Amino acid sequence: MLGGTTYAAATIGAGEIKKDAVRSRHVKEGAVKSANLGTNSVGTDKVLDGTLLKQDFQAGQIPPAVPPTEPIRLVKEPTGTGNCPAATGEFCLVQGPGVNPRWANFGNGYAPAAFYKDRSGIVHLQGSIEGTFAAAFVLPPGYRPTGGDHWFGVWNSEAESDFGAVKISADGTVQPEPASYTTYLSLDGIQFRP
Repeated sequence: MLGGTTYAAATIGAGEIKKDAVRSRHVKEGAVKSANLGTNSVGTDKVLDGTLLKQDFQAGQIPPAVPPTEPIRLVKEPTGTGNCPAATGEFCLVQGPGVNPRWANFGNGYAPAAFYKDRSGIVHLQGSIEGTFAAAFVLPPGYRPTGGDHWFGVWNSEAESDFGAVKISADGTVQPEPASYTTYLSLDGIQFRP
């Protein structure tokens, strides 16, 4: 013959227990396993913050961590003449008769030219530049568009503040169009998936 507690546990069904009569303090640690729970019987609204740990999940149940946004990479000063397209991440410096030899940061309190990837892998450009030669700088591999040239409308201060364009080629060349901005050209808002 079964004892009182054993008998009650063996004969009382879930339909005979009053709602909220059994609380977590009544259940011994480890007594309830996932196999004991019905499908969708425990939702996120029933789990207290901090009570689930990584070891409580099976492989593949937790998505991989989202990588952090990487640091901003400033476009550097040129290392020498004729440096582009070999030198990446620096302003192009060209030498020739009648050619203003380079692009540069606009300065005057405006953000410097820079690029970075966000958590989703989207490349962002930012900052204000000035110059009068075709190629401003070259993005390094991994920061270049795939599938051909990408064109972006940008804000510039030529012709009493107007719109311009920036072409970013598959080889990473960042080229303002038209190729002359004697005051400034904003790169802010340019973004694309490499």
